[in-house]
Amino acid sequence: MRKNPLFFPVFLLFMCLVSGRALPSYAVGARKEAVHPKPSAKLLERKAASHSLLEQAEKDEKSGKPRQAIRKYRLLARRPSLLSEQEVLEVHFRLAKLLQGTNRLQQAFDVYQTLLKRYPRAGKHFNDSIVEQIHIANFYLEKPDSIVTRILMSHRATAQGMYETVLASAPYGDYAPAAQFNLCLAHERQGHVREAVQAYQALSEKYPNSRLAGDAQYQIAYVHMRVGLSNRSQDLATLSRARNAFQDYLLQYPKTKHRAQILKNIERISSKEVSMIYRIATFYDHLRSYRSAYIYYKEVLQRQTASREALLARARIKVLRNKLA
Repeated sequence: MRKNPLFFPVFLLFMCLVSGRALPSYAVGARKEAVHPKPSAKLLERKAASHSLLEQAEKDEKSGKPRQAIRKYRLLARRPSLLSEQEVLEVHFRLAKLLQGTNRLQQAFDVYQTLLKRYPRAGKHFNDSIVEQIHIANFYLEKPDSIVTRILMSHRATAQGMYETVLASAPYGDYAPAAQFNLCLAHERQGHVREAVQAYQALSEKYPNSRLAGDAQYQIAYVHMRVGLSNRSQDLATLSRARNAFQDYLLQYPKTKHRAQILKNIERISSKEVSMIYRIATFYDHLRSYRSAYIYYKEVLQRQTASREALLARARIKVLRNKLA
């Protein structure tokens, strides 16, 4: 005779109820308690060794032995699981500070960046790391290039990359406007006119309440002026942009301390524009395109009336009137 498959479970339950015993662990519905493995003696030993190494590193640092401290902090930074998160943060920060103090600036910058990337909620150390990164970038921005760095990578290009890294880590942090402004300077000093102007415009748009927003607008005008006034430039549009930017700045900041300098700059720009327009007029005059020459001579007179070019243009206009008549 075939037995019912439920016979054994039912019989077991009946016997347990009768005897007052608990169901065995394999019975239906029984729960297994979670077992947390205790740390092994070897792991505890390694953690104790790491804490001992941390104490030795701190002792070396206080005793004025930066190289020994750096060596120990490096070892600890490679074993983050053996320390608490706060201790790991402190290890990275102290390591970066020591590298910075021993003039290994690129390495220090990278360690600060590791801290920022792995621990974005590092609290005080986050802002402190950003500040130190900006200090390192500022050093490269002002450091003169050697023959080697001119060939491989200029210090200003290095500074540019560092500022970009800082802005990627904290685009709206307390020090972002300063990093953005110095990024503009890095582009400007490398001769990257378009990138510099775009970076200054980004500063004005992203941080309009910053005290550097006004300085950025002034620099936009200054960059255009410097390019337009260079001997190689024959671009009237650049000079026009510079003049308009200076005039807009005066409208927005009428009491600026730069007012006298800006008025001088506008005068220089106007003189260069007149000189260029006069050269265009003489070019058409030599080609015997008298009507075009006449138009440009007239523009010289409209812009300035007492300059050398204006006097020459006025005399030439009298001659061209007879020819055009």
